[in-house]
Amino acid sequence: MKVLVIGATGFSGRRVAAGLAKRGHSVTCMARASSDRDVLDGVPVEFVAGDLDRPAGLVRALAGVDALMFVASLGFGHAPTVVDAMREAGVARGVFFSTTAIFTRLPARSRVVRLAAEDAIRDSGLDWTILRPTMIYGGPGDRNVERLLAAVARWPVLPAVAGGGRIIQPVLVDDLAAAAVRALETPGAVGRCYNLPGGEPVTFGEFVRAAAAAVGRRV
Repeated sequence: MKVLVIGATGFSGRRVAAGLAKRGHSVTCMARASSDRDVLDGVPVEFVAGDLDRPAGLVRALAGVDALMFVASLGFGHAPTVVDAMREAGVARGVFFSTTAIFTRLPARSRVVRLAAEDAIRDSGLDWTILRPTMIYGGPGDRNVERLLAAVARWPVLPAVAGGGRIIQPVLVDDLAAAAVRALETPGAVGRCYNLPGGEPVTFGEFVRAAAAAVGRRV
């Protein structure tokens, strides 16, 4: 397929774009001028300039492609614009990254936006698939484990709710990217939402202790 990837220069997106290219798909990445395109150096992809705040450019980027892989955040209110652009460009197939954070009981402002985005996608009439990863990790720039490693390397004490007994199930970014490619290629994934955790649940305390051990500290 000819696939347009939005969010391709991000932590997960660059791995999704590389995975699509490795599988033989023709990959075009829509990116702003300020995006760091060097993160895909050596990966056989093309770039097209575009901005989600400018619908006309999005329609042009979608022209002639078979599918959209949307790895950017759904938390900024762009979903209706993307859906309309796909309809106008005649692109029916789309895989969209959401998050299991929509299930939080915390008063997160982005939760309402993300839920509305999922509703817009499900009601679009497109051949959609929604992927909801848990906390993503797997290298520098992951914004989760990297921050934790820095914290435990610096501080001997780390506060933990409920004594660190809360369960988390982080997902490796490479596994997530492979799942995204598989979802795009699988007809049975159309019209489905998938929650994508890692292989094993662990307590937050176990997670912190593993991070501390990785940097030679005891927290």
